[in-house]
Amino acid sequence: LNKTILTVYINELFEISLDHGKWKIKNDYILYYILLWNVVKNARINFLDRLFIYDKNIFIRIMNLLEALRMLSKNNISSLIVFNTKFNKDQGSLSINLKEANKLLAELPLKKHTSDFNYLELIKAGEKHKSVEDIDMDLFVNLCSVDGAVILDSAFNILSYGEIIDTNLKSINEFGTGTNACKVASENGGLAIKVSEDGDIKVYSNGELILTL
Repeated sequence: LNKTILTVYINELFEISLDHGKWKIKNDYILYYILLWNVVKNARINFLDRLFIYDKNIFIRIMNLLEALRMLSKNNISSLIVFNTKFNKDQGSLSINLKEANKLLAELPLKKHTSDFNYLELIKAGEKHKSVEDIDMDLFVNLCSVDGAVILDSAFNILSYGEIIDTNLKSINEFGTGTNACKVASENGGLAIKVSEDGDIKVYSNGELILTL
């Protein structure tokens, strides 16, 4: 029994597993609602009606991100996803252009950001940035595996990837590099998700660990 690995899938968001004698419950519903709340609390009131009545894409984007996190966790790929939780739209649209993306990136504690690199074309579709709904899932997972953080906005548009969080801004060096980056990036109402090489998924908000899956 101690060498047995057994996984029971209740549905795509909830599973129970027996791994080498230890039972584990993985409840992605909690993370789903954290991500949804991240949208609601930052959206302007005049945008909420359209968001929940006419536009179902936001729910698809949440599910796509959860699927990417599961793939990263299953394959033990260390990664960091950071949200700029400010909603940068006045009109009823989920898309974001280069100017808006750069404005959001400038508000994050990044060591250095530039939009001039050709590799950023992977996350662009014309003048717009791709979202986790638009991009190929395998490509997005590969972007998450690159050293540095993938940066998303509240509507799950991909602002950048391979970004280095400037942890020198805070004196929290008692933790590992990834944890320090999460704590710094998630301050002031932010959100950061860290996938460890052991498969654990940890969510940080306001500089504190709020969920481990």
